[in-house]
Amino acid sequence: TWAERARRLNVVTAGAIAQACEQVGAWLIYISCDCVFDGSAAPYGEGATPTPADEYGRHKVDAEKLVLETSPRAAVLRVPTLYGPIEFVTESSVTSLYADLKGGVREVDDWVRYHPTWVGDVATVLRRLVDLQLGRQDVRGIFHFSTPEQVTKYEMMRVIAEWVGRKDTFKPAVRMGSITRPSTMLVSHRLEALLGNVPEKTHFQQGLCHCLAQFRDLEASDTADAPALLPAQEPLPVEPQELVVGAGP
Repeated sequence: TWAERARRLNVVTAGAIAQACEQVGAWLIYISCDCVFDGSAAPYGEGATPTPADEYGRHKVDAEKLVLETSPRAAVLRVPTLYGPIEFVTESSVTSLYADLKGGVREVDDWVRYHPTWVGDVATVLRRLVDLQLGRQDVRGIFHFSTPEQVTKYEMMRVIAEWVGRKDTFKPAVRMGSITRPSTMLVSHRLEALLGNVPEKTHFQQGLCHCLAQFRDLEASDTADAPALLPAQEPLPVEPQELVVGAGP
């Protein structure tokens, strides 16, 4: 069934990778996400008890446990909604809002709060964790990394509409569905203590403008030039050079 295939992919495969790492003496960072929490008691520290609200969240919780049980020296990095350079707008839930905007969406959720985080910032954190492990520092257990910014889908779409020069024709909607998840803000106390200082986080508006620059140019070719929200600048880093994804003992 679909549910069985999803569990094999999300949980069983993670355990198999952890087992393989143990067999060859490799160190593992497993990427998890904020959906291990239901959002009813934010902010969440690394020691908070997981409270997943859906099947995917339960899969991530089970995968975390399996990875750490199979490879006790492994690390788990939980991250929130991610966005970054794209080839097409539906690659992330953040940039997909541009497609919704073009499709003439009338109402956009203004209740659930998200913490969209630039993938390049996550890559920088991963590189620093790898460097510490290569330097014989013990990096294990659960860590959190997230931008402190909180935005709803409605607020994100307003930024997108302004950036590409489209009229704001949609309105906010507040709908409480079966899954109550107002905010899954992650706090990074363990990561901050380990790194000494956490890398500066990319401002959401700045990152989004870089993501959608190519699509804004297409809009401008059909309409009046879209207003520039930010001055011209160098492209944001996507990831550190020679990022190592695993390390030996």
